[in-house]
Amino acid sequence: MSSRDAEATTRLVLAAAEQSRQRVVLLAGWGVMADADLPDSAFLTDAVPHSWLFPRCSLAVHHGGTGAAVRASIPSVVVPFAADQPFWGWLLASKGVGACCAPAGG
Repeated sequence: MSSRDAEATTRLVLAAAEQSRQRVVLLAGWGVMADADLPDSAFLTDAVPHSWLFPRCSLAVHHGGTGAAVRASIPSVVVPFAADQPFWGWLLASKGVGACCAPAGG
């Protein structure tokens, strides 16, 4: 997902994972993230198929442009940033299978 401050976003995600005592998989994708100083509970990769990853997760935080979380039957937190992603976030929230945050950077 795009971010104006990838380092701050990464710190926020890592802090949330630590507080909830969860492991986290960070997908760099189009974003710019550094692999430096990640805790043992975090794994960073450039890309991995959501259809493979999400069934192995307890929660997905994503941009809303994928149906993989619904197909995996896991809850979602949608952080939309472009195009039709706000709609998909709203739809998941309206069906009770996820939550939608304000657009990133907005």
